[in-house]
Amino acid sequence: MHPPTYFDYFQIWRHGDRSPTLTFASDPIKENRWKFGGGGFGQLSPIGMKQHLEFGKQLRKTYVDTGFLGARYSSKEVYFRSSDVNRTIISAMANIMGMYGQSNGSNIKDVDYPDVEGWPQGFVPIAVHTVDHDTDHTLVPHAPCDRQTQLWKMAKQSEEVRGFLTSPTVENLMKHLTLKCGEVVDADNLWIVQDAFKIEVSAEKKDRFKKYDKRH
Repeated sequence: MHPPTYFDYFQIWRHGDRSPTLTFASDPIKENRWKFGGGGFGQLSPIGMKQHLEFGKQLRKTYVDTGFLGARYSSKEVYFRSSDVNRTIISAMANIMGMYGQSNGSNIKDVDYPDVEGWPQGFVPIAVHTVDHDTDHTLVPHAPCDRQTQLWKMAKQSEEVRGFLTSPTVENLMKHLTLKCGEVVDADNLWIVQDAFKIEVSAEKKDRFKKYDKRH
């Protein structure tokens, strides 16, 4: 007889579809145009909620339906952790709904959830844990870190990176973006422009702004 084997298994994933976290000065689409998720920058959209609901269902097929985890949520088996940001916490909540919150007969009334009018049938509330944003060096890559700042400064001073940033193609791109964006665009904030454009183009293609403006 071999003794039972216990081990930790980690899965890490990103949040779902969201509004931009920031944008550039000349962007005509300002923060007040983003209405979902409480409104404003960096909020999870209904599309993002659906993405994680479906992802949670897939996780259930992978880990619950195969017998790796029990059919009902057990705090001894599963622990959910998120960074302390609305979009990531709500992504985790939507994921949990897909994994454990469906009315599939596994969850027990008055044991896993209250049997009262107004409570979603079969929905089990499960805690999503987090820590302060500025001390979360596990899930927040830009949490304050002197060493990270030092390494990024060293990287920009390296011959390889300097050669890339001072190449005619990159310099012309930065000048063009600076002119169009109404503020200086460089290696430190280029991601803001790319992020805003990508999300805004997707929203325009799906006529999402028409929905937002019509209801508000």
